[in-house]
Amino acid sequence: MGPVLYASFDEVPSFKGAATHVLAFAGAVAARTQLDLMTLGTTPLPGPAGFRHLPLALSEANVLSRGLAFRAAVRRRLAARDYALFHCRSPWEGLAAEDHALPVVYELNGLASIELPHHYPAMTAHAREVLRADEARLVARATRIVCPSALTRRCVGELFGAQAEEKTQVIPNGYDSLPARARNPAAKCDARGRLRLVYLGTLASWQGLVPFLRAMRPFREELALDVYGPGQDRLGRALTGRLGRWGLSDAVRLLGPIARFEAAQVLPDYALGICPLSRGERNLRQGCCPIKIIDYLAAGIGVVAPDLEVTRGLAARAELGVFYDGTSSGALTAALAQVVAQKERWLDARFQPSPQLAGVPTWAAAGTALWNAYLASAGEIAS
Repeated sequence: MGPVLYASFDEVPSFKGAATHVLAFAGAVAARTQLDLMTLGTTPLPGPAGFRHLPLALSEANVLSRGLAFRAAVRRRLAARDYALFHCRSPWEGLAAEDHALPVVYELNGLASIELPHHYPAMTAHAREVLRADEARLVARATRIVCPSALTRRCVGELFGAQAEEKTQVIPNGYDSLPARARNPAAKCDARGRLRLVYLGTLASWQGLVPFLRAMRPFREELALDVYGPGQDRLGRALTGRLGRWGLSDAVRLLGPIARFEAAQVLPDYALGICPLSRGERNLRQGCCPIKIIDYLAAGIGVVAPDLEVTRGLAARAELGVFYDGTSSGALTAALAQVVAQKERWLDARFQPSPQLAGVPTWAAAGTALWNAYLASAGEIAS
C-alpha cells in the first residue's frame, strides 16, 4: 500500500487516551507503510517515531471554528500529495476527503454530537444537529468504520442505519506488554494507613468523578485518592472548591497529568483504580473502551466501576474489582464500604490480574486488525 494520511482533531502528544490511541495506531501503520500524522498541537514527537508528525497550532478559540480550520488544513494536505488511503477520527478532518476518490477509514471512537455538549453546556440544539449531519455524511463517505466496542457499533447502526453498522468493525483499545514491576504492598496505604486509590484521565462530566467524591466523604479516614488529570483548568478549579467544602482536601490529591510510561511505573503502588463512569448517553448509548481500566489491569491492580456494558466487558471477573449499580448513589457508597471492609484483600501482593483475562489485545494486535481494515478498505475501492 502507498502512503497513508492519518488525521486526528486531537492534541498529540497528550496525556489523554485519544493521544495514546492515535500514537499506537500510527506506529502500527508506519511499520508497514509510509505515514503522515496530522494532529492539533505545537510539539513534534520526540525522537524517531517512524512516521512524519505534522502538528498544527490553531489560534481559533471557538471549537467549531477550530474544527473548520483543521479541516481546511487537511484538505490542503490531501491536495498536495497522492495518498493511497485516508484515516480520520472525526468529521472535522474526515469531510476534507469528500472530493477525493481514495478509501477512507473512519475511526469512530466518539461522536462530537454526543460529547461536545458535555464540554460546552451552552451549545445550542441547532449546533448539535449540524454536528450530527456532518457525522452522517462522513459515515456515508467512509469505506470502513472502526470503533472500540460492540456498544459503539450498535450505536452506529441505530443512528446511521444497518449499512453503516455492516461496514463497522470493532477494534478494542489495547495495552502495552511491559515487564512486571516489583510491587510493594506497604505503598498501598498512605502515612495514615488509608487505602490508596487512583484515578487516571480527564475531568469530563461523563467520567463521574464528582459523584464518586461525594460518595467518598464518609470514608475520608479510610480511603485516599490521587487524581492524575488536568487540575488548572475550569473543571480542576471547580473540583478543588468541592474538595474543600466536602472535607476531602486531605484525602484527595490533584496531581496533574502524567505520561503513559510514568503511569505504568506508579500504578502498581495503588490498591485500586477507579473508573466511576456516569449513566448518560455517552456511556450507555455511544459506548467506549476505557483505557484507564486497561491500564489498571495491566498494572495488576483492581478496579472500582459501575456495572455497565462498557466496564463489564473489560473486567467481568469478580476478583478484578468491585462493581456497583450505577443508577444508585447508595450503591456507590456501599461499594466503597465493601472496599474498606476488604482492605487486606487489596493489599495482597499476590493479586495479579492482567488485561489478558478480559480479552484485551496488545496494541500490536490492535494495529494488525487496523491494517487488515486498511487492506479491506483499499480492496473495496479497487474493485
